[in-house]
Amino acid sequence: GAFVGSAGCVHTTSFIATVYVQTLFALAVFAVLGLGHLWATERARAACLNVALFFSFVIYPSITSTLFFALGCKQYEDGESYLVVDASINCSDASYLKMRAWALSMIPVFVVGIPTAYYLALRRHRPALAPVPRADAAEQQHAAALFGANVWAHKQREHNASIAHLAFLWRGYWPTFFWFEVFEMLRKFLMT
Repeated sequence: GAFVGSAGCVHTTSFIATVYVQTLFALAVFAVLGLGHLWATERARAACLNVALFFSFVIYPSITSTLFFALGCKQYEDGESYLVVDASINCSDASYLKMRAWALSMIPVFVVGIPTAYYLALRRHRPALAPVPRADAAEQQHAAALFGANVWAHKQREHNASIAHLAFLWRGYWPTFFWFEVFEMLRKFLMT
């Protein structure tokens, strides 16, 4: 069986339990952070959002793999199908079928929802993430011409506090490709 959390060295569980624990734990964390965001001060709201963004980024690869592994059954010579990641689970058992339905319902939430939320957050801040020199600002036009538009735009966004919480998504990319981390997440997901 699979190990769950730090108690894994003491207790093994079936893959079915792993699917439930991972998804329910993530949902609980997001619920607590969401409530904190609703009821907190402005500064605490920003902290809740930052923690939610970081948490979702960290769990995305693992939870995506788990959800898709939950769908992988293989039929053997005896005609029975068993889960590939845990061959002790018969894919026609009621407990597996319930877990499969749960996993299918969580795919839109995690596999699609996390990158979509990132994209929407980045798109909302597009003017700050891919700034262009204002036509009426000669100093900006001159600096962009002198250093190059991408270098100028990168410096502008590095000093913009309104997008600092999203820096882990855009910092490694040129300003015109501020959305590329979302593409990378989807590419990595498709490769697994």
